[in-house]
Amino acid sequence: MNIRAVLDGELCHFGPDGRPLYTAMSYRNSTRTASGIQRAATSAPTSYIVFDLLALDGVDLRKRPLTKRLAALEALGLSGTVQCCPTTEDGPSLWEQTERLGLEGVVAKLKTSHYSGQRTAAWIKIKKISVASVIVGDVLPTERRAIGKVQTHALDGSQMVSLGEVGTGWTHRELQDLARRVRRYADDPTANDPVVIDVAFSGRFPDGKLKFAAFKGIR
Repeated sequence: MNIRAVLDGELCHFGPDGRPLYTAMSYRNSTRTASGIQRAATSAPTSYIVFDLLALDGVDLRKRPLTKRLAALEALGLSGTVQCCPTTEDGPSLWEQTERLGLEGVVAKLKTSHYSGQRTAAWIKIKKISVASVIVGDVLPTERRAIGKVQTHALDGSQMVSLGEVGTGWTHRELQDLARRVRRYADDPTANDPVVIDVAFSGRFPDGKLKFAAFKGIR
């Protein structure tokens, strides 16, 4: 039996511990050649995780309540590399699991909501945000600005460990001030303290770098 459906979902690669690995998806997205795609399909296999059912056999379901759409989606019996995203009405328990597993966050939707195709008050993303103090190693240019982002590090014993780059969260004046402090320290480290900033981030990549880091202020 052939079924025609319009689905809303996301491709995802799961690591050995069952958690999504965004770095693997970045690698998959940058692969262009047929041979490279074939190798990537083996080394970083993906699954399509379905969130919603928009249409079924020519019938538009977007104006139906979320509960009705999810029931119709469940009835499709998806499995294997195309599967339904698990749902629950126990928000506090889900959030506990999210924090325990170090996941990015959760999406909460009203059961009666329609599918609008955009973020609304009936569909909100709740991110797990952490804040850390990190050492600024250098100020770097971007494609549009001579000063646009900074390298960040943390001390692990006596060694500096890279935490990746931060390129958002500040005003132009704050970034200029940050650049002056970094240059002053570089000119005379014995007379000046290293520049330390607070950043908000939503987790860590497998290599230890911060996910979606944003500047919050200079320490």
